[in-house]
This record gives sequence, structure tokens and C-alpha cells, in this order.
Amino acid sequence: MRIRHQQGYATVAPDPFRNAVRVTGEAASSEFARELCDFYQKQIALIISGNTP
Repeated sequence: MRIRHQQGYATVAPDPFRNAVRVTGEAASSEFARELCDFYQKQIALIISGNTP
């Protein structure tokens, strides 16, 4: 899944080799790309734990 933002996008995809998902971010700055990754990683962890946002 690709999620677009004004300054970049995040991609969330299943890891083909492990029971996990891979979160990547691409943006004009590496700082914003890291923020996107951190945000979606936290959202996924909440969903998995049953504490939906």
C-alpha cells in the first residue's frame, strides 16, 4: 500500500521472507521520510495489539 502525502509518501508491504511488514518512506528530506516511517510503524503496532487508533 502506498500512502501519499504532500511532501512524500510511505509504502507498507508484507515482508516476503518473514511474518512482518516493511515500512519505507520517501520525501524531499530524510527527516520527513523518517517521520513517515515512524508514524506508520506506530499505527501498525497499535492495530496488531488491538488498540486501534
